[in-house]
Order: sequence, then C-alpha cells, then structure tokens
Amino acid sequence: MIDVRGAIKLPTTLRRLCGLEYGVPVVLAAVVPEQVMVVHPCATVSQLLANHYTDLLHAEEQDTRRCHGGHDSGESTIDEEGPS
Repeated sequence: MIDVRGAIKLPTTLRRLCGLEYGVPVVLAAVVPEQVMVVHPCATVSQLLANHYTDLLHAEEQDTRRCHGGHDSGESTIDEEGPS
C-alpha cells in the first residue's frame, strides 16, 4: 500500500534480507508478467549508472580514435623510424 508521501512500506524482514536500513531511499523495479521485483538502494543504482555511462564514453572514444586513424586501430603506420 502506498502512503500519503507516495512511499511503500517494505516489511522489516524484506529490508533485512536485502541489507537495507530503515529510511534508505530505494528504487523498485518490477517485471509483472514474471512476478519479479528488484529492490536496490538509490546509491547503488546511481553508482551502476555512473559506471555504465563511463564505460560507454570510453568505448565511444576508442571507436572515434579507430575511425580517425588512431594507433589503436590495428593499422600500421610509417614514420621516420620505419613501420610500427
């Protein structure tokens, strides 16, 4: 049941099982047809998203270097010292 603040009370047993302290904001995600619900502390979700987007940015930077003839493209280059 949702209270007047828009909060859902999680039973103490469930909070303990998930390692959640009372009052810690959480994100609930549910897949209704499969009857699955996941509970994560907001701090965990924030860290997961930050890691995800950092990884995406690094992958994009590597792709950009490859497209622009960067050294990590696998192509050999010739300079004054000879082939690399």
